[in-house]
Amino acid sequence: MTTKSRKGGEGQVYRCTWNKRGKHFLMKSLSPVKIQSLGIDLETAKNNLLAQIMDTTGDGEAQLQFVPPLPEPTGKNRFSPEYFHLKFNEFVDFSLSNQDELYSGSVCQVCRTGLGSRTDVSRIITSLSRYDVVGFRNDHNVRMMFSGILLEHLSPFIKDRVTCNEVHFESKLLKKSLVKKFFEIDFQPIVEVSVPKKHDKLGGWRCPKCKTQVFLFTATKLRPTRSTFILRSFAKGKVLLLGKGPFRVIAVDAELHKKIMDDKRIKGFVSDRLVIVEEDEALSADELRKVKLPAP
Repeated sequence: MTTKSRKGGEGQVYRCTWNKRGKHFLMKSLSPVKIQSLGIDLETAKNNLLAQIMDTTGDGEAQLQFVPPLPEPTGKNRFSPEYFHLKFNEFVDFSLSNQDELYSGSVCQVCRTGLGSRTDVSRIITSLSRYDVVGFRNDHNVRMMFSGILLEHLSPFIKDRVTCNEVHFESKLLKKSLVKKFFEIDFQPIVEVSVPKKHDKLGGWRCPKCKTQVFLFTATKLRPTRSTFILRSFAKGKVLLLGKGPFRVIAVDAELHKKIMDDKRIKGFVSDRLVIVEEDEALSADELRKVKLPAP
């Protein structure tokens, strides 16, 4: 069954489900359009579904969020215990008029990374959002804002560990639409995400002034797609607060992930499994410092 729709634009999040039917896999997009596909394996069924979404909606950058999550082909141990890091597939614009005030040490004049701790100065948002997890366009620190609805699920586990600054929307946006309350999340991560020794080509950048560094890589021997890796010793608790250079990574366990997925009020929720590596499988901090990276 297919529902024709050309609304919504690129990069929409499609809530999907799947099951095995005989020797084939059946996948269904439940919203914002209803489409289904069959495939001899999961990858074929997924590609067929993406192709049908493209044909039906014109969306060539569709993001599929499966309930229940798709199984992993690379072995259970890499995903046990099971954590999902929260991602976003939408950006909003924000005013640069008070950017220097967002961080206690202003921003680096070379790489524009925020220095010091996050202040209580609110970002001024200049475009509307459709979803409940949203990134800030051209934000060198890659922070996120969460709707108050999503924070209901996270707050019991993070309230003493993060800062939540309510963002301010431009007055002209408030006149156009009833805007949800959103809060920017920031924290000092206890641990950085890991770079596996079995990575593919390692890239990224290191700022010569403030020494901020970002590593970009895949590790296709461990997982074919671009992923986030953590050490097994840090896979504990309901919510993980991780750093990735100037990025902030929030991950939740499988139980909390399911509760968020089941909340029909939450729109455009995107997540992905964390891949777990052992201590001897990851590059050490000293090894990472010795990696030659270009300036930003």
